[in-house]
Amino acid sequence: MAATGRGVAAIVLAAGSGVRMMAPLNKIFLRLGGKPILQRTLEELSKIPAVDQLVTVAAPVDRELCNGLVLEGQISKPHRFVDGGPTRHASEFNGLLALADDIESGNVDVVMIHDAVRPFVDRHEVEQLIATAREVGAAVLMIPAGDRLVTVDDQGDVGAAEDGLWLAQTPQVFDARLVLEAHRRAADAGFMATDTSSVVEWAGHTVAVVAGRRENIKITTADDMLIAELIAEGDAVAETAARPDH
Repeated sequence: MAATGRGVAAIVLAAGSGVRMMAPLNKIFLRLGGKPILQRTLEELSKIPAVDQLVTVAAPVDRELCNGLVLEGQISKPHRFVDGGPTRHASEFNGLLALADDIESGNVDVVMIHDAVRPFVDRHEVEQLIATAREVGAAVLMIPAGDRLVTVDDQGDVGAAEDGLWLAQTPQVFDARLVLEAHRRAADAGFMATDTSSVVEWAGHTVAVVAGRRENIKITTADDMLIAELIAEGDAVAETAARPDH
């Protein structure tokens, strides 16, 4: 299923807002460990040798601020901006369309979709996702749901949910031609999904699971931000302890 090229492009979805965070600006600009979340995420992705280029999908109103973060950040990989759409699904498609020429020519054989507000991306997980996507076409990070999940009917009554439920994370990684074609088919059919793997599943392709980490949180609420600060502090301590002069 894999294309002939060997290039990996990471599409970073940054066109959200601060509504659930109750922040006055897009949450990608909130500072985490001294850096805006988006800058931190792009820097971490840029450090991963397997990633060849970055595409940030951002709201036009945020473009100037986003560009400033890229110029200020330690981002060594080729990078470009694409305007976001009215939904996550539309933003994904915009990112893929920006890469369409590279995908169709074979210069990009793997596409990674990642939430800008998941700043704790892990190199080894990314490498495993890429290898799996090249083998079977699609791979997604997941963690066990853990907490008790329930269903609620139209009357507001609680019922038991199925056992063995998992929660999807990002990055989600795909054969580039497969995911572009799946999104094009979805656009023709008027189908919209909650994440990229749902589009690929709808198009009839199997998605493999790679085990994720709970630390790979999506920063959505103020409580998430508090947890992220603790994780960032722990990472900073570990990084300092690993330096040769310590």
